Amino acid sequence: MNTTATQPPPASEPVMVDVRWIAQTLACSQRHVTRLAEGGLMPSPSKLGRLSRWHRETILKWVAAGCPPVAAAKPG
Repeated sequence: MNTTATQPPPASEPVMVDVRWIAQTLACSQRHVTRLAEGGLMPSPSKLGRLSRWHRETILKWVAAGCPPVAAAKPG
């Protein structure tokens, strides 16, 4: 048996989260989360049809790092 395999998170901790979960985590509006994602200021979501979902661990790591911009600044 391979003991180094990664265990899936418990059912109470979702792997993918929606904009509502992120807005609650950041204490901001859902629209603000969308603007952050569109502006490259946070990790981009994965699109599942018309749905946008983020990997929970990616968001938690981004928050732990102080929410740095993820896209390179455009010369202006």
